[in-house]
Amino acid sequence: MASFGDKLRIERERQGYTLAQVSQETNIRQHYLSALEEEDFDSLPARVYSIGFVASYARFLKMDTDRLVSEFKHLAYSNQSVEPSPPEPVP
Repeated sequence: MASFGDKLRIERERQGYTLAQVSQETNIRQHYLSALEEEDFDSLPARVYSIGFVASYARFLKMDTDRLVSEFKHLAYSNQSVEPSPPEPVP
């Protein structure tokens, strides 16, 4: 079974796109697209942006967005805890 990054790369190549073309169409920097395909998650920006990049890339390639975002979160953030939001002030 192909890894997360391989799935993206294989589908992109199957559809005949270069990273530059995907970058132009999705407005995601080529560096970040490459980092996703290479599973170099440390090179990605903040979590919220990275998750958005995965969703946009998956939509562009007409792949299962929810499944890929879920897989990405598991791979990239499974060892990180989500900071709780600050408590709301009591009136």
